[in-house]
Amino acid sequence: MSVLEHALNVDEEAVAESEGWGLFESEDDFQLQKIDEMDTFKTDEQAHVFVKSRVDEGSALHIKVKTFLETHSKHEHDIVFGDA
Repeated sequence: MSVLEHALNVDEEAVAESEGWGLFESEDDFQLQKIDEMDTFKTDEQAHVFVKSRVDEGSALHIKVKTFLETHSKHEHDIVFGDA
């Protein structure tokens, strides 16, 4: 079972999907991306800005995503949260 399968519970995944973004596994790490089938965000960077703003507002879900990326995909964490 992938680490990603434990990143968010079903309810948290549903919230992320309703907001138009998700966590996805790439070849060698995890990425926060827009959901292509939805028109919520035009780019992944717009999804990043949205999630980062929710972290700044104190959203537990979005803070959990930040922590997950910091632990399991440092490069993506740095891209999304501006520590690159």
